Amino acid sequence: MKLRFLFGLVVTFLFMQGCENDLTVDPTFDSHFVKYYGTKGDQEGRDMVSVPDGYIIAGRSDSDDLGKQIILLKTDKLGNEVWSIMHGGIYNEDPASIAVNQNGELLVSSTVNYPDGTSDMVYYLFASDGNIIDSILLGKPSTTEIANEAIVLSDGSFLFLGTTDQEGPNPNINTYMILYRTTGAVLDTLPKSSFNAFWGQSLNNNLAAGVVESNSEFYVLGTSDAGQATTAGNNMVTFKLDDFGNIIIGYTYWGTDDEVTASKIVDGEQGFLLIGSSSNGATSSIFIQEISENFADEVNVQIGSSNLIGKDILDIGTSYIVLAEEVISPTDRNIYLCSVDNLGNKFWETRFGGNELDIAESGLIQDSDRGIVLLGTVDLENQKKITLIKVNDSGLLQP
Repeated sequence: MKLRFLFGLVVTFLFMQGCENDLTVDPTFDSHFVKYYGTKGDQEGRDMVSVPDGYIIAGRSDSDDLGKQIILLKTDKLGNEVWSIMHGGIYNEDPASIAVNQNGELLVSSTVNYPDGTSDMVYYLFASDGNIIDSILLGKPSTTEIANEAIVLSDGSFLFLGTTDQEGPNPNINTYMILYRTTGAVLDTLPKSSFNAFWGQSLNNNLAAGVVESNSEFYVLGTSDAGQATTAGNNMVTFKLDDFGNIIIGYTYWGTDDEVTASKIVDGEQGFLLIGSSSNGATSSIFIQEISENFADEVNVQIGSSNLIGKDILDIGTSYIVLAEEVISPTDRNIYLCSVDNLGNKFWETRFGGNELDIAESGLIQDSDRGIVLLGTVDLENQKKITLIKVNDSGLLQP
C-alpha cells in the first residue's frame, strides 16, 4: 500500500498571419469558438496566459528548414490571431511554460536539446510584443536538465523549476528537482540564499511538475518513485519552502495503490489542487488531490469513466473545471473537459477531437464572462496545429 495522498546563434521570425484564416472553424457565436493556428510544418501548444486584450500562447514549431523552435502567438479575446513569432537557435528547443509580469513582459521556460542527447534549461524574457529582451542558460556540460515551470513572484523576481541528472548529495538518486531564483526582475544567475539546490529523496527518480507561491512561501509538486512500500511505482510528492529556500514541510507523498504521475499544482479555494493521473498499467484515470497550506489531507478523487490523463484544473468556487486527454487508441485521442464537485461527481463533460491525435495541453483559464478557455494541439491534414477553444461554464460553444 502506498502512502496516502498526495547558445548559439539566435534567429527570430515574425509572422503576421499563419494558417488561422484557413483553418478556423466558423463559430455559431463569435464570443465562443474553436480556433486553429500555425504555419508550415507542425505547431504544438504548450502553455498560455491571459492578458488584458487577449491571450498569449507559447508552443513549439517544427519544420524541415528551421527545426524545432519556440512559437509565441497572441490572439484577441475572440481568438483572432494578432501576431506570431518564432524564436530559436541552432539547436532544437521545447518550451514548457509561460508567465507574465506586471510590466506585461513574458517569461518563457524551455529546454534546449543537443545532438549528444544532453540538454539545458533556458529561460527567455520577451517584451509584450514578442521581441526578446534577455535569456539565460542553466545547466552543466554532459548532464541533462529539463525545464518545467517559470513563475513570476510577488516581489517581481523569477523562480525556475526543472529536473536534472547532475550528481547531487545522494548517489542513489538518478534525477533531482532543481530550483533557481533570481535576485530581481532580470535573468541572472545569483540565487537568493540556498535556492540553487537539489530536491529529491530516495529511491531513483524525482521529476518536477509545478510550483506556486503563497505568502512568500513556495509549494513544489513533482513525481517520485519514493514514498511507497514497494520499489516500483510513482507517487505525487510535495514540499514547502520559505522565502530563502529552506524546507518548512518536507517530502509528503500523495497517491493510490496504482502509479500516480503529477501534472500541475494550482491555487484552490481551500488551499491547493494537485492534478495528475493514476494508472494500473492498462488504464488511467484523472487523479485530483486537494491539500491545505499545511499539507493536511483534504480530499482526493479519481475520474475514470474512460482512459484519461489529467492535465490542468481550475477551482471556480462552485466546481472544479478539469482538462484532460482521453486515450482511445495509440492513434486516437480527444481533448476532454469536465466539471466536477470536490467528490468527483460530474456536472457535465465535453470532448473535442476526431479520429486522430488531439492533445490537451497545460492551459486553462476562466475569463471575466465566466467562459472557459483551453489550449490544445490537433491533427489537421497530417499536420499538428495549435488550437484555442472557448466554451461557457457549462462546456458549450455558446454564451
